[in-house]
Amino acid sequence: MFRQLEPMQIELFVDRCFARRNIHQIVARWRVDMAALKDIVVTHLKEMGIHFVKPFQNQLVFDVVLHTLQNSREIVALVKKAEADEKKRMASRHSGGL
Repeated sequence: MFRQLEPMQIELFVDRCFARRNIHQIVARWRVDMAALKDIVVTHLKEMGIHFVKPFQNQLVFDVVLHTLQNSREIVALVKKAEADEKKRMASRHSGGL
């Protein structure tokens, strides 16, 4: 992950998590605004009482970030809406050329 000696603000931690390849690969194909995803994850963590991440908590909080991305109702709804919008765009491209 990354070397950290002091507690890190949750916003910075989430930003660094999103820079990791495995998370980037997941969210890149969703066609959802990255900032919106980060905001949802940060809000969820703050609601859990996580405002800072201590060095020994990196993997645990990273796992929570990953779980939130894959299971948050709000994120799932955003992804489904983006997929539906993409299908509509594709359908209109194909029907517009006929």
